Amino acid sequence: MKSASIEIRGCNSKEELVEVVELCDSAFPKTNREYFERHVLKDKTLDKNDTRVLLINGKIVSSVQVFPRTIFVQKEKIQIGGIGNVATLPAERGKGYAGLLLKDSLDYIIKKGYSLSMLTTSINPYYAKFGFQTVLRTIAAINCNEGKNHKEISRFDKNNDLKDVINIYNGFNSGKIGTIVRDEKYWLSQFEFCDENKDLFLVYRSKDGIIGFIRAQRKDNYISVLEYASKDNNALVFANLIEELSFITGINDFRFFLTKDEEKIIGKYSFSLKDEKDFMICFLDNNLSVQIKNELLKDRNLNFWQSDFF
Repeated sequence: MKSASIEIRGCNSKEELVEVVELCDSAFPKTNREYFERHVLKDKTLDKNDTRVLLINGKIVSSVQVFPRTIFVQKEKIQIGGIGNVATLPAERGKGYAGLLLKDSLDYIIKKGYSLSMLTTSINPYYAKFGFQTVLRTIAAINCNEGKNHKEISRFDKNNDLKDVINIYNGFNSGKIGTIVRDEKYWLSQFEFCDENKDLFLVYRSKDGIIGFIRAQRKDNYISVLEYASKDNNALVFANLIEELSFITGINDFRFFLTKDEEKIIGKYSFSLKDEKDFMICFLDNNLSVQIKNELLKDRNLNFWQSDFF
């Protein structure tokens, strides 16, 4: 019997990217196909070669996407390769194809000169075999007793507000651990691949211009805050944005990832915390400082906004 011919490489064409969408749709039937279309086809920060595939006799049976990103670690900028859409056709599972492709993807990240890789998962022991370490984060839950309309708050207008929002984001995030460094190209691409409710991207205006913003997504019985930023870590701006979201949606319960450093933003709200262990990091650069590694691995220290999810 003739043995199967295995080929591992990046995608060569738009047609192959569409084939990856179909593969992921088949591998994850509970996830809407539109999710994969956004991340595979609409992320303009990606090159076709960043979508890695394993072919058997010329047919794509497994995929891994590598997302080129840069993160802040306090004032330093570290290049990373995010890992997402690790998928294998159901009929081809259990043959080690995903492992082969993951090793290829990590080699690909190293060749591009990136220092580490990140991913989210529910099967941590599997990725630990490849050198990934789990990072403890926490999800905060708060209740807004009463929604309130604030005249200073309105929906984000991409044509008029983007530059101000970029400035707010950069000032708020440049000293944090794990937030993505975003230029205008990334922002414009993110609007295409981010799973958010556009009407829940709100900005807070003052006589001096925009001083804060929030982005969110409706869930069944709560609002997921995808990201938040303001000048001077302003707790009042955060509280008013939460009240506005509650007023718009009629929903009082909010959840979001919260670092120890960000607790002061909560201000007047009491909150509960739930541990989350879905985030993992693999260090690939031996020259990366111990201090940077420790900052990234420290419990409740890493701030990775859900709007940047890959």
